[in-house]
Amino acid sequence: MKRPTKPMLDSVKRFIIIQLDCLFQSSDLKEKDEIRNRFSMFVSSINNLEILNSITDQIFDIDETCPDGILLLENIILECEKQAATV
Repeated sequence: MKRPTKPMLDSVKRFIIIQLDCLFQSSDLKEKDEIRNRFSMFVSSINNLEILNSITDQIFDIDETCPDGILLLENIILECEKQAATV
């Protein structure tokens, strides 16, 4: 497989952040700004397309009507960090 280019990675990162913003629009979670900022910084630091695609898939699995779904973002970060450590 051809190595992903920086514009391609940046595009996927932007897509993830947009999805995250959509998810948070309907949330009244008090910690949403902190979680969003942490998650955005985490996504920005990733340069592996497979991990970014995995994050995208997991965000789509979060039900925006479920307040606990937002908290799953923390679990996504932990899982991706674990996967990155084994690569």
